[in-house]
Amino acid sequence: MNYIVFDNFCDNHEYIAGALRKNGISIEEIYSPGSKYKWIAWLKGASNAIDKSSSNDTLIFWYDFQGIISFWICRLLFLKRRIIILNLLLKNKPTLKNKIVSYLYKSALQSTNLEATVTSLEYGEALNRQLKIRKSYALLHDVYPFSEKEEREYKDCGNKVFCGGNNGRDWELIIKIGQSMPDVQFTLVMSDSVWKHYSKMPLPENIHIFNNVRLAEFNKLLQESSIVVLPLNTDAPAGLIVIFQAASQQKPIITTSTPVTKEYIDEKSGVLCKSDPNQYIKEIKYHLQHTDIARAKGKALRDRLKSECSKDIYTKKLYNILLQK
Repeated sequence: MNYIVFDNFCDNHEYIAGALRKNGISIEEIYSPGSKYKWIAWLKGASNAIDKSSSNDTLIFWYDFQGIISFWICRLLFLKRRIIILNLLLKNKPTLKNKIVSYLYKSALQSTNLEATVTSLEYGEALNRQLKIRKSYALLHDVYPFSEKEEREYKDCGNKVFCGGNNGRDWELIIKIGQSMPDVQFTLVMSDSVWKHYSKMPLPENIHIFNNVRLAEFNKLLQESSIVVLPLNTDAPAGLIVIFQAASQQKPIITTSTPVTKEYIDEKSGVLCKSDPNQYIKEIKYHLQHTDIARAKGKALRDRLKSECSKDIYTKKLYNILLQK
């Protein structure tokens, strides 16, 4: 029996189990219970999956750290499960917390009972160097989830730039860029903790910061921009949800070149930059002035993601991974 475990009830990925069942795979979905503290929800969800399963079963984890938790529960209780983690997300930070978490990942990834996918093979290679291990990963791109009804043609909204999200954004860099471009309006949507920091700073009138916005409002602010700019401060997966959302609106992307962003974006479908404000400023100016090129890159990214990152491709690759038992 196979079980796919999600870290919360908000996950809307029924298509995965549905597609696998159509191909003859016995699978059950497990949703982690709600909790005030995320780690308690992850722990309960992992424990529920282990309790329901037996030694010949496979546990698939949507959230990577929950899969790591499951591995350690099994090791401490001398239980055997085949664990598959969908798309690793471990960062490389010089903090005590990251060192502890990295140790947990390193031991788990060296086990023959645990398999993992990555959204970029180059990221997998970087992760092996970081952890000083040798591990083979399966490449599994994130899913482009938008239907034709949700997609829009490119719309020129003037000198407006959008940057938003939580994970791995280089807020200092985007604010520095905004301060150097007073004629361009910058809409920044950030988490509460980041917003509290920057809301106390004197920002120029062209930089507008938002926090705690609903998804519909987040998407509306993105749609009202001409360009989506995502400076990143991590080589781990970050910004992909926003990149995919921007692609559905055919908005051109200017982002940091990382092992992950290079997997989805090239010179025809966006712009990859170093963490250099001058390069970002140059590219923003150019694409605001040349809307035909901006439009073409937005469309190219949308077409590429629809072709390479469909639900059908995702579930077929996962099906093949399950068969490699």
